[in-house]
Amino acid sequence: MSVPVIFVSKTIGIPCAYLREAMSVASRANEEVILLGDEGNKDFCVGKYFPYEEYLDSYKKFESLYVHLSTIHPEIEKFCFSRWFIIREFMERNNLTQVLHLDTDILFFANSNEEGKRFSHLDCALTGRTSGHSSYWTYEGLCKFCDYVIELYENKDNFDFQRLASIFTLRQKYGLDGGVCDMSVLEHYARYKAPHLVGELSIVSENLYYDHIIGTDEGFTFRDGRKEFEYRQGVPHAFHEKTKRLIPFATIHFQGTHNKHLIKHHHDISLQH
Repeated sequence: MSVPVIFVSKTIGIPCAYLREAMSVASRANEEVILLGDEGNKDFCVGKYFPYEEYLDSYKKFESLYVHLSTIHPEIEKFCFSRWFIIREFMERNNLTQVLHLDTDILFFANSNEEGKRFSHLDCALTGRTSGHSSYWTYEGLCKFCDYVIELYENKDNFDFQRLASIFTLRQKYGLDGGVCDMSVLEHYARYKAPHLVGELSIVSENLYYDHIIGTDEGFTFRDGRKEFEYRQGVPHAFHEKTKRLIPFATIHFQGTHNKHLIKHHHDISLQH
């Protein structure tokens, strides 16, 4: 079974130049690397390109229901929600049963066909049970999640939506940025709707580890505010302090503007080993 690697990118302000490195690394071990993008980032595509605007039909219903409960710009938050509907529609039209979704600031060093087998019985597998920046999805699971999102926003007077909305209320009360985002809904889906059907990618085991955020230690050797990596045969490894083991990583997530410049650096290092 083929498990394509999918990036979804919308040009909001500056085009995503580091997308080229992200797709390049993913293409080394994977035949199907796909960008659902737009004219602003098309030239950075290393793989197959499809305009994301052609897969917005199911998203339009959610957009009509959406209410903004965050200090983050509405276009950014709506885009984060839209990608799940876009991917679902893309999977449906192309008869795909499972995909790996990656944010554009992630380098992926593994083979999604092999890795996907570990999670094919689940709706999805996330990092930290909250984030879809690296996430495996079955078509059935993504349909269930998108339906869950629609149901939440269709019934704003219900307990489930009000529990979600309280995130924004509390953050406002204590002067904190942020609010309700797709991660909030993913967390609620994993906790309240499908607790036994959402897997976790960031677990130290005999398998590859999926980095949640490069700027958090997650139990690994940490230096200058980031995990410390060494490369073996093009794959990053980090030393896990508690188990005293050198763990191979499937991904590195360069979250934060202060880490984006490292994407090209790690891309180039992986080529040299």
